[in-house]
Amino acid sequence: MNYDKICIIMADGKAKRMGGLSKKKQLIEIDGEKIIDRTIRQLRSLGVEPVIATHSEDFDYLDIARIIPENNDHEIKKFSSNKKYYAKYNETLFIWGDTYFEDCDIKTIVETPVEKFKFFGTEFEIFGLKIKKPYYDLIDKGAEYIITHTELDYGNTGTWGLLRHIGGFPLLKDETYIPHTTGITSIHEPEKYIAAGLLYILPGQSMDNDGPWDLETFHERFPNAKVEELTFTDSEGNIKTFKNGKWV
Repeated sequence: MNYDKICIIMADGKAKRMGGLSKKKQLIEIDGEKIIDRTIRQLRSLGVEPVIATHSEDFDYLDIARIIPENNDHEIKKFSSNKKYYAKYNETLFIWGDTYFEDCDIKTIVETPVEKFKFFGTEFEIFGLKIKKPYYDLIDKGAEYIITHTELDYGNTGTWGLLRHIGGFPLLKDETYIPHTTGITSIHEPEKYIAAGLLYILPGQSMDNDGPWDLETFHERFPNAKVEELTFTDSEGNIKTFKNGKWV
């Protein structure tokens, strides 16, 4: 078996912000194709055979190897909880399962070489992480630090927190926030990550779906893409329907 590299599509999140959506966010159909199916197709077209990390049986229909994370009780564990599966590989690529990737972006992620590790995304979102085997322990140490420092703000507890920690940037408490003109807080300084070579800004307009309202942004970005009709039930029991790019 070739242990050169592994590509893990992460689809084990709890999707709290999507809790009222009528369908799992990775399974939303755009132009008649589920987001996760699109990602798998794109990876395979680039010669990459991915595996999916999830506890959910909703993905059992996929013709793809499945790995079961040890747990998903903390945001940062989406990386470290899969360690037993990727530890033997020389390079690991983590890909977000809820992201609609433009072809140019996923090609960039797959083909960009890294010396140690690199995060891929935009100034506001991260869609992938590629890391070499000698540096896998950085993920474990970063996760341990973040989990044991319960005073950290939510913005520190996930992927951005991992980037900051293993990149040598401080993880700050909520009261240290300093708003920038762009609305980005002091714990989220993409220009510094880019300059340090930690964050690669992708050339396309790929975007993930963290909340139901992201679909309106998606429609603005890709007006010709046909998103299936979906419903969302908010915390007060109100039902809205996504039609023609809007929630009504």
